[in-house]
Amino acid sequence: MPPAVTGGAWAENILYDFSTNNGRQGSGAGTVAFYNGLLYGTACTNQLFDLTPPASGGVPWTESTLATFTSADGTCPEGLELNNGAFYGVATNSGILHGTIYQVAP
Repeated sequence: MPPAVTGGAWAENILYDFSTNNGRQGSGAGTVAFYNGLLYGTACTNQLFDLTPPASGGVPWTESTLATFTSADGTCPEGLELNNGAFYGVATNSGILHGTIYQVAP
């Protein structure tokens, strides 16, 4: 959170911790984007996810998986970009190639 006064200290607020939620051991979180009141992101748990804030503010936020990547798709998705309602990015460590460019759309 921004400081209350100019030059003051910023405060950290953890919205979601992959290591303690849903039994997932998340690591290497990638890019995060804010769109229509939700946070969208990628993580080296091979997923594209969104986080919905609680109705009353604060924590905990609720995570939903939008897409899961496999070794054929590429793993560790990164570089999240929203364009025309779809997400685009890159995924590394593909089982077939050295990387992929992906699109995830509703």
